[in-house]
Amino acid sequence: MARKSSFLFPTDFSAYAEYAMHYAFSAARRYGAEMHLVHVLDPDLLSHGPSLGLWVTDTDREKVLNSLREHVQSRLDHLIQVAEEAGVRAVSHIAVGNPSVEICRSAQTLNCNIVLIGTHGRSGFDRYVYGSTCEKVVRMSSVPVLSIKNPIQKFVKEDLSSICVKRVLFPTDFSSFSQKALPLAASFCQEFGATLVLAHVWERAAYFPNFMPEMELRNSPKIMNEARESLEKIASEAGVSDLEIQVLRGIPHREIVQLATDTDVDLVVMATHGRSGMALTIFGSVAEKVVRSAPCPVLTVRPTARLDAPQPTEPSARKKKAELALAAKLTHTGHGA
Repeated sequence: MARKSSFLFPTDFSAYAEYAMHYAFSAARRYGAEMHLVHVLDPDLLSHGPSLGLWVTDTDREKVLNSLREHVQSRLDHLIQVAEEAGVRAVSHIAVGNPSVEICRSAQTLNCNIVLIGTHGRSGFDRYVYGSTCEKVVRMSSVPVLSIKNPIQKFVKEDLSSICVKRVLFPTDFSSFSQKALPLAASFCQEFGATLVLAHVWERAAYFPNFMPEMELRNSPKIMNEARESLEKIASEAGVSDLEIQVLRGIPHREIVQLATDTDVDLVVMATHGRSGMALTIFGSVAEKVVRSAPCPVLTVRPTARLDAPQPTEPSARKKKAELALAAKLTHTGHGA
């Protein structure tokens, strides 16, 4: 990673963002990077309709936005002060629009090298109804994204004094997409003297165990050996001296998360195919599922994507939550992350 860098740190001022801020500021200090702090005002928060007995009209819309901008700016100013006290150069930005789209757009227009973002790690029904800004940024961002939630394993001290990375996990499916993340994984290992764990998960076809068990028994050793040989070839090209190879069977995201948990991995580095729409609904995304469940930060890389591509329509249930969030913002007077 280049020493002269520009990082983007989106914040919604939640406890999740505050936790991620430790990583963002510590990384910015280490790489001498300028930190861009951005908060996105979501227009869904100003949607028409009754909200706790209030009605936001077009006339009132700009007044409410201006009030929110003043409040948000005061909180960003506080974060800039915190950053300066931590020895980090920081500037603030306020955007209006869809949070995930505006975060990705900001990363491009500000020429940022990386997005560092906190994730709430939602799962189940709540994630399907409300979605996850972090996961959408992972899917769309044309620059690497470091996703951070309050984890079991962490590599930054709370006082921001140091970064300690001992084990980096690089999962690959041997596609051209997955290989794009290898140089980043190798560079982290070289810089921190960390162990690079190369892993491949063989996802067996669903019909093998029930209908063709003899084929599974016959092909399993061959497939596993071929996967190990492929990982050994990747290892020879990675340029990292301390290496481990893991070949696993099962559901990819579950095996990756379990491996990270069992072997005290500090950082997962992986590529995402950036699927969207029906493809995402049918096939899902291994990277996004790992981001959601991993016990440590996850750094994702994907091919450049168009930011003006049509975005999935948010479910109507989100609007109700947005109205409640607006009321909370208007009544909240505290400062800080």
